[in-house]
Amino acid sequence: MQIYNNTIYISEGLDTKIIEHTWDEAGNINALWIFKNNIIYNYGSGEYMVPGTGGIFSNNIYWGNHPASEPQEPNKITKDPMLESPGSGKQGLDSLSGYKPKKKSPSINAGAVIDHNGGLDFFGNKVSVYDRPNIGAN
Repeated sequence: MQIYNNTIYISEGLDTKIIEHTWDEAGNINALWIFKNNIIYNYGSGEYMVPGTGGIFSNNIYWGNHPASEPQEPNKITKDPMLESPGSGKQGLDSLSGYKPKKKSPSINAGAVIDHNGGLDFFGNKVSVYDRPNIGAN
């Protein structure tokens, strides 16, 4: 499983689990999986319930609240990701432009290269298979 280049926004007052594993029927709990190039805006009180020992975390940005269960990882960034207007999304894809990074965002060209990345980001921009991508959905 690969979880990469997402922008996750959790509002104040929510107890949303960023990663939650509470079942044992999903196969090999210690199998390899990755969580890379994600932006996590956590203004809630949610924790990380990381399954098994096979998870690889790298090049993620963590902003807001930092629970004790937040993963330690190489290339971890804890600076403001400087998005246009985080938390402004409503219904519909057209309302999500507030999650694009500003020009001086630490997310720009800070991600790990992902093989077979699909070629496009969430907003339809081309993503190279050779150059470092942005962190997050843009």
